[in-house]
Amino acid sequence: MSMEAYERVHRTFKQHTISNRQKVNAVKSILYPLIGRKSKLSLSNKLLLYKSLVRPVMSYASPVWGAAAKSNIQTSESAQNIIARQITNSPWFICNRYIAKDIKLQPIKDYFKKRAINFFNKIEKIIVIQQYRKLRSQPPPEEAAPKDTSPS
Repeated sequence: MSMEAYERVHRTFKQHTISNRQKVNAVKSILYPLIGRKSKLSLSNKLLLYKSLVRPVMSYASPVWGAAAKSNIQTSESAQNIIARQITNSPWFICNRYIAKDIKLQPIKDYFKKRAINFFNKIEKIIVIQQYRKLRSQPPPEEAAPKDTSPS
């Protein structure tokens, strides 16, 4: 195992959060001409770009974030708030929750929770299917021949 692979496996949530935020910022800067304040795209198109390109980067490995500290999730929440503010071109005095409510953008914690539920439900279904296939592949148990109980 290479040192880089070892470090990826043995990261803390804080290290993962910092790395994740850097990736989100990189994608955000690439998309800024399209989703930034001066972009001529419609709000719905900007939201579509955010939901299809930025949020998947942000939510990488999110099913295991249930064990993360509140401060680590808050880092992703603040990134979403910054992007939502850019997309809507909102002034500084508008509260983030009003912006999110207006554009129907769920809090990142709720989004992570929904993804985790879907993820674990899929795993559960896969396990059930594998057990079913295993049972079907086994030959049926042979029934013992009935014992002759007649007197001889």
